[in-house]
Order: sequence, then C-alpha cells, then structure tokens
Amino acid sequence: MHTTLLWFRRDLRLADNPALEHALHLTRASGHALLPVFVWEPPARRRWAPGAAARWWLWHSLDALAHELSGRGSRLAIVQGDPVTAVPALGKAAGASGAVWAAGLDP
Repeated sequence: MHTTLLWFRRDLRLADNPALEHALHLTRASGHALLPVFVWEPPARRRWAPGAAARWWLWHSLDALAHELSGRGSRLAIVQGDPVTAVPALGKAAGASGAVWAAGLDP
C-alpha cells in the first residue's frame, strides 16, 4: 500500500488544519495510508536556539498531537535531522507517493 506523508511543521493542530485536510482528501481518493511526521531540526539550521520555555511548549504540543492522532488510529513519527534530507528519507522508507505540508511563514 502506498503512503501519503503529512509533515507537521509549526501548525501542530488537527482542527482546521488545511494541510491535514488536503492530505486526508488525497488518502481517501487514492486509498493511501497517512503517515504524520514531525522533524526536530538541529540547532545549526536555526537562526537561534529555542529556549527552555519554547522546548517545553513544543514537547507538550507534540505529546498532545501524538495522543490525538493515536485516538484516531494513527501514529506520529518524530525524527531528528535536517528536513531537507529527513522528509524524503522517511517518504522513501514508507513507500510514500507524495508529501503534504503547510506553507511556511518564515522569511
């Protein structure tokens, strides 16, 4: 079975999430499985290292997202690395035929 990868970036919500809605539309239309993923980027890829409060918020937000996905029969994959290489590697390993993510708001 083919897979559609959903890359959660900064928008870690299930309600009113356009990327999730599009990914679900693709999976329903094609019969693909959905693989939600979050990539923890190394500090070298960032302009600044997140502080303790930001890391605490992110950890708890990811935990809540994973719990919500689990309640819906899915599982959040969390990997560490450069998204430029990590996302395609995950897609290849999962046999993904496509990936969906929300547009970034960063400059």
